[in-house]
Amino acid sequence: MINAAQLKCFALFPLFALIDFGPVSPWCLMGLYIVLMRPEWFLHLVKRIYSHPRHSAFITTKQTRIARFMSFLALLGLLIIDIAPLPVSSLLALAILLVKPKWFYRTVIDIYGEIV
Repeated sequence: MINAAQLKCFALFPLFALIDFGPVSPWCLMGLYIVLMRPEWFLHLVKRIYSHPRHSAFITTKQTRIARFMSFLALLGLLIIDIAPLPVSSLLALAILLVKPKWFYRTVIDIYGEIV
C-alpha cells in the first residue's frame, strides 16, 4: 500500500525524470549530497516511506564511514552510467519508491549511523 510520503515523492517524480534526460542526473547529485551532508529531512522522509520500521542495531562509526564511501562510489558510478540516453537512476528511484526494498532502508540507516 502506498503511504502519504510515497505520494509526495511520486508528485515530484515526473519533474526529476524529465530533468534526468539531460547530461547530469538530479537523482545522483541529490544522492551524493545526501551521502556527504546527511540532511535530517532525508532520514525522516525514508522513515515515513518505510512507515517507521524499528531498527535497534548499534552502528559503529567505522560502519558508517564504509557505508558512506561505498554509497558515494555507487552513486558516482551511476552518475557516469546515466550519461547514456537511458535514465537508469530514474528507473532505480521509481523501483525503490514502489518496492521499498529492505536493503535501501538498511543502507540509509548505515549512512546516518550515530545520527539515528
